Amino acid sequence: MPLESLLGLVGKLQGRIETHGGSLRQSEALTRYALIDPLLRELGWDTGDPDVMRPEFSVGIYGGGNVRPDYVLTHAGKQMIVVEAKKLGGNLQEGVSQGITASVSTGIRYFVATDGKRWEIYETHKLVPIDQKRIASFDLMRGEPSDVCVDTLVLWRHNVASGSIRPAQPPIAGLMSEVSSSAAQSTDAMSVAKPAPVMAQPAPIVSVPQETSTPKRPESSPIIQSSPPATSASYTNDGWQPLSNLEPTYQTVKPTQMMFPDNSPVAMTEWSQLVLRTVRWLTNKGRLGVRHCPIQRKTARYIVADKPIHPDGRDFTTVGEVESLYEVKTLYVELSNTVPDTIENVKFVIECTEMDASEFKVRW
Repeated sequence: MPLESLLGLVGKLQGRIETHGGSLRQSEALTRYALIDPLLRELGWDTGDPDVMRPEFSVGIYGGGNVRPDYVLTHAGKQMIVVEAKKLGGNLQEGVSQGITASVSTGIRYFVATDGKRWEIYETHKLVPIDQKRIASFDLMRGEPSDVCVDTLVLWRHNVASGSIRPAQPPIAGLMSEVSSSAAQSTDAMSVAKPAPVMAQPAPIVSVPQETSTPKRPESSPIIQSSPPATSASYTNDGWQPLSNLEPTYQTVKPTQMMFPDNSPVAMTEWSQLVLRTVRWLTNKGRLGVRHCPIQRKTARYIVADKPIHPDGRDFTTVGEVESLYEVKTLYVELSNTVPDTIENVKFVIECTEMDASEFKVRW
């Protein structure tokens, strides 16, 4: 489990939540398949090995009923963690209640309640109220991807195998800035190496000369579904293109990565993530907040607001079958269902924070 592989997976899971949130909120089975199982596998828990994971495993009788937690994670023949799963957005308190019941009935020391996005880890036998039994928690959609990766290591199998679960230490985050484009896309590597607490230096930002002219297509020209030209002067020597140079009339092939001004990369699977990931980064960095709201470009609808209500009184909505309303901390974001509007919206949001869109880059 190289950290680069874990970082790539976190980006992929964030993309699934953003793209398929509506479906995941309807199905616990889909949430387990699409979100929970992949993360557990990346953290060293082989979901296909009965010696490591037992789904729906009967752990005994408690209170007159058969106790069957969603997962029991095992290491070297010892049952280590009970996991109770809920559909995305489900009631975690119900999962906590089920988890502690299963753990008490078996003597298992730790249990987890998760909806695939939120993860809460508890120590069963601490002699404190239930809310004080929680020893760690993380949310896949909150914070920088590198920070989220460090948080997930609390469930790394080699951490759990020690017998005492401890949250990972922040210095590990320094390694995340060295992620390469190919490694960030890989989620299959399973080799485990304990990272050394070394802070890496951020990669230098390559200055980008501005184009003197950009060829425009007539308004009537069809959108071309093709990759951007590799020789374009708007690209840096490592393949990144500034958002300021994105051409909304024909750049329709979605990027695979996005890079923020602090040189932190994140994977992309849909065009709509361009706005959402930018808003999340700006918010986490304190560059975007309620003071900037509402943000409205040219339509009767807001892009970002502190309440999910448009100026005409209509609620933020879902566009077609794609969920378009998202909450980022105290802000609400509505995404566009067209590529041109998405590109123009993300530039406009960046400008509203007095930052330069050329500092935000994408790569195919």
